[in-house]
Amino acid sequence: MTIFGGNPSPTFNDAWVLENANGLGGTPTWVQLSPLGLLPLARSANSAVFDSTNNRMTIFGGSTNIPPGIVNDVWVLSNANGIGGTPTWTQLSPTGGPPVPRRQHSAVYNPSSDVMTIFGGGTNVPTCCSALNDTWVLTDANGIITVAIDIKPGEDPPSINPKSHGKIPVAILSSSTFDVTTQVDRTSLTFGHTGDEQSLAFCNLHGRDVNGDGLLDLVCHFYTQKTRFKTGDTVGVLKGKTVTGAPIRGTDSIRIVPGDNDNDNNN
Repeated sequence: MTIFGGNPSPTFNDAWVLENANGLGGTPTWVQLSPLGLLPLARSANSAVFDSTNNRMTIFGGSTNIPPGIVNDVWVLSNANGIGGTPTWTQLSPTGGPPVPRRQHSAVYNPSSDVMTIFGGGTNVPTCCSALNDTWVLTDANGIITVAIDIKPGEDPPSINPKSHGKIPVAILSSSTFDVTTQVDRTSLTFGHTGDEQSLAFCNLHGRDVNGDGLLDLVCHFYTQKTRFKTGDTVGVLKGKTVTGAPIRGTDSIRIVPGDNDNDNNN
């Protein structure tokens, strides 16, 4: 269990993890995190949701002791349970809206769609102590930008022989709001069984329209054996960052096939 901030006065902006929080497997133990990055303002009455798959906690709004008082900012804490890497705070800059500043609102998270929904709360906009009954949805709430990918374009489902010494082409597809040819840091890309495999061989210098939507896509190639795919895998995972450091993630279905002929055409 991970907690952040709270009251009594003054408010806090510390983060703590309770290990063995369900009382099973060991003695419950509190551990204070020491996150990197700029810290959110100390606050209370904010909402917090947790993406257990990606180990990221998203907070929204709340009440601070300094101007502007009640806020409507969004922050993500990566490695939020203190496992898998150093916890790091990142402030998000969502488009749309935003909702008016609020405190004591409700928030729920749908991990399958990466959507956080908030409802109600209290605000001081335009006047103090007004109750709210509006509903807002934040997409890409865990701060990871979801990108569409096409593994081995033109092959559906793409077949992969993990023993191959070849390379697997993966197209990262642009959208009307995200130009992958200019916004993706190509050197950051990883791809494979978990998405953390350092398997990048190279990316094509120039973009090409892979899916016929009139937008240029980015095609990169990954060493098959470094992807660590294994029998039973049905999904390939690509991870990386934008040129501004925001994380990206994409998945596509795959079909693992046996093979003994390890050549560049048998990937």
